[in-house]
Amino acid sequence: MCFFLCLCYYSVRSHDALAAAELTRVLQTRSDGESASVAALDEEDQEVDRLRSLPSPPRLHQDSSATPQPGGRGRVRGGGQRKGGSPGRTSQASVDASIISGCSMTTTGSLDSELARPTTLTVSAAQFLPSADIAENIGSICELLARAGSEGAQVVLFPECAVTSYPPPSHVFGDWGRELLREAELAIAQACREHGVCAIVGAPAIFSEKDARTGKEAQRVANTAIVFNECGEVIARQEKLQLVPTDTSWCTPGVGVRIFELCKVRCSAIICHDIRHAELARLAVLGGARVLFYLSAEAWHDDLPLIAPRSPKWSERRMAQELFAYRAQAIARAVENRAFLVHSNVAGSRSEAASVRGEGSHGRSAVIGPTGTLLPRKNSGRPDLESAELGVHESDVVVADCVLADATAAYALEALNEGYALAGWHAEGMRQLLR
Repeated sequence: MCFFLCLCYYSVRSHDALAAAELTRVLQTRSDGESASVAALDEEDQEVDRLRSLPSPPRLHQDSSATPQPGGRGRVRGGGQRKGGSPGRTSQASVDASIISGCSMTTTGSLDSELARPTTLTVSAAQFLPSADIAENIGSICELLARAGSEGAQVVLFPECAVTSYPPPSHVFGDWGRELLREAELAIAQACREHGVCAIVGAPAIFSEKDARTGKEAQRVANTAIVFNECGEVIARQEKLQLVPTDTSWCTPGVGVRIFELCKVRCSAIICHDIRHAELARLAVLGGARVLFYLSAEAWHDDLPLIAPRSPKWSERRMAQELFAYRAQAIARAVENRAFLVHSNVAGSRSEAASVRGEGSHGRSAVIGPTGTLLPRKNSGRPDLESAELGVHESDVVVADCVLADATAAYALEALNEGYALAGWHAEGMRQLLR
């Protein structure tokens, strides 16, 4: 144990205070010639050793720049694995604590205090109906962020393309639009700093990249979730991976699943149609995420809002069934991974004509617990009766407390069980997708 603590201290000084979560996970590689017997380890420690042999997702560092960089990664850097190390004996409880907390280690203070994790993360799902007017949308975002912060939220989630509306209007992709997007990002960053609240906001991102064949600069557009910490720094950009027909006309798919830390809790983001690809949420949780943020502008299978008029007209029963199906897929991602899921969807339009044009969605933003139930709404006055969800047309925020001990990731971790036919498949997915 003394050797393990010394190694931790040395690694911190030489690797810019890496998170305890990464520190625990990267100590699996042994020095040349070093061997360790596992015969004396109990069953729990053998499982820890097996999990530590899997690749660790890179640790994300904060980005003080609000300007997207080529590849859609901002200036987020990934930390690699370190050579050497001791197998040690680490309890499953300490591994879980480091994964959930991601507390940064420093060169002073005790390990016990620095590994301490938060017990609760207070989250908010914000809901409104964005328009083609970016300035108007930014006003709504900043107002809702302030409201959620006043109710105690630490992280506020906004819908897909909240900055521009979905799909974005064509003027967004010109030089003027790029400047508007930059100013919008700066305004949201300022609001986060002012209220001390983290935010995840949907917006298009435009990148200039060199064409590999011609060497000329080319423009690439992505459908992204921008992650701001409470200081207004952009720490991650998650791109939508699975596109629908209304995406392909203006953006290209992303290539990775990003794990990031907000308030010392590991999180990940899922954008709209990606929710229907269960492996993306599963890999994020295997990578350490315990809160999944799902931002959307959900549409029915004909790419029109669910509440848009159709012929023949849907009965109330049919509408209720369709709404339930959309809630069920979000609940499934939470339950099958034993993780929290925060869902922010675009509000529904009250204009039938606007719905027919594809404007709006069907709202019903919510906070879902690891067992699939809607969490109690914070500061409602009746948390025993009022759940953390919004109506179809509401423009508002809903705030709830996520008790992190409940996010065990138990079912997700079963995917890595020794002898499970797809354990190797999941490990390879982690290597390929986690950023």
